[in-house]
Amino acid sequence: MDSGAKDIFVETIINYDYETGEILLEGSYTNASDDLTPFYLISTKGNTYTAYAFPSNKCNTIDRVGKYLVCYNYFEFESDESGVGIYYYSKDGKKWSKATTPKNADGLSWKRHYLFSEYFNVCVNEDSSKTLDSYTVYYTKDMKKYDSLSKDFVVDGIGRYMNFFDEDDFYMAIENGYGDKRQVAISKKDKKSGSKWKELFRYNAESNDLYYTVYHYLKNTPMLMKDGDKCKLVYLENGKEYDTKLEADKLTDSDQSYDNKTTYMVYKNEYIIATQNNFLKYYMIKTPLKFNYCRTLKTKSTGERLYIYNDTEIYYVSKSNIDKAVK
Repeated sequence: MDSGAKDIFVETIINYDYETGEILLEGSYTNASDDLTPFYLISTKGNTYTAYAFPSNKCNTIDRVGKYLVCYNYFEFESDESGVGIYYYSKDGKKWSKATTPKNADGLSWKRHYLFSEYFNVCVNEDSSKTLDSYTVYYTKDMKKYDSLSKDFVVDGIGRYMNFFDEDDFYMAIENGYGDKRQVAISKKDKKSGSKWKELFRYNAESNDLYYTVYHYLKNTPMLMKDGDKCKLVYLENGKEYDTKLEADKLTDSDQSYDNKTTYMVYKNEYIIATQNNFLKYYMIKTPLKFNYCRTLKTKSTGERLYIYNDTEIYYVSKSNIDKAVK
């Protein structure tokens, strides 16, 4: 670290290895010229830490992918003239190797993606000045050889974008377009058969206020949507639609019970929504506080509980009590 370092902050626990006891922390400090410089700390015993500089002053983030630590610029990868993005990887957090993304012929920068947790994922940065025909995520385990998942766009408009989701048996692609009207397209690709993308849903908004959330991990893939004053529950797998009183823009954080039978959601920051049949029937539970988050936790001594909390308060209720209300 710089001998003139001041205003030192330790910000994030990046990794704790249960086998070795190694702890890695990320932080930053300002130097004599008030420039903010990131660094990281490694401890093998928990009481003595050694500070290290990032492998490049153009990097600002470290995270773990499998057996490697990876270091990169969170907002936009360092790049060179050939169109590749540059990042670094290490097995021990001390000796770093330089790695590159695939070449980018479109002149766009690279960024980190989070499609597969066991891989390092990258994709090009969206750029409203360019309209790409397809969206691709590249992924690697060894930081050298890349595989990819790609899909052509079906929505129109400059600034359109796509997200991929990885489930046990399928991939899902959600596209948004911003032409004369807001557009949404949702497609699915089966993993086992290697089939082509199958479109499940396409929608042109009737208003300028469109909100939706796709619960791709639930049976029949329910989607809650609000377009102006209209609220809909859509099951993407079978195309069935229902009117609903639930406002999609008021549903925020969510979690599931340990047996995956009950889904909990934060609604309007003061209610818990509990459902066991993917919103066709649901229960609204008033809570004693305004809150932002919900999490389930199960221990031998307490059993399973649902915790709700904000920045200053935390409450809990047992799963058995919720089950009584839901049933």
